[in-house]
Amino acid sequence: MSKGHVRTGGLTFRALAALIGAGLILTSCETIRPVVPPTKADCDELIRTYAKTRKDAVNLKEWTDRDWDRDLKTWDTKGDGHIDRSEWNASALKLIADNPGDPALKRILRESNKLFDRIDLGHKGYLNRHDFEKDSVATFNRQDRNHDGWVTRAECMAEGSTPPPVK
Repeated sequence: MSKGHVRTGGLTFRALAALIGAGLILTSCETIRPVVPPTKADCDELIRTYAKTRKDAVNLKEWTDRDWDRDLKTWDTKGDGHIDRSEWNASALKLIADNPGDPALKRILRESNKLFDRIDLGHKGYLNRHDFEKDSVATFNRQDRNHDGWVTRAECMAEGSTPPPVK
C-alpha cells in the first residue's frame, strides 16, 4: 500500500458508511475524499448494494433510497432530532474503538469536523435529515460525470471520486 493511500474495502467501507450517517449512504463515503480513486472492488460493492434496475450502474433514486429516519436515530443519541457536533464526534470515536487499527477510520476522526461543517448546509451547528439528503444528491451529481442519470463503475473509479457508503 503506497503512502497516503486509503483503503476503503470490506469492513472499512461499511464502517466509513456508518460514520457518514449510520448506514447512510453514505451520504456519502463521498464526503471523505480518499487520496486515490476508489478501487474496482469498492465500486463493484457500491453497484451490487444499490443497483436495482441495471447490473452495471446506479441511478439517483437507488443512490438515495434509504431509511433516513432510522439512520439518523442511530446517531441522534440525545433524541432531539438533530445530530450535534458532540454526538457526531462521539460516534466517530466509537467506530474507531470498535475497529482498532483501521487507518481509514483514524483519518475520518482527523477530518470529522471538516466533514460535519461540509454537511451542515445552513451552518446551524447540527445535522438533520435534510442536510444528509441534500448532500447525498450533490454527491450523486458529482459522480455522474457524463450527466446521463447513472453512475457506472468507470465514473465511480474516476480520479477524485468517492463512492457513497454501503447500506
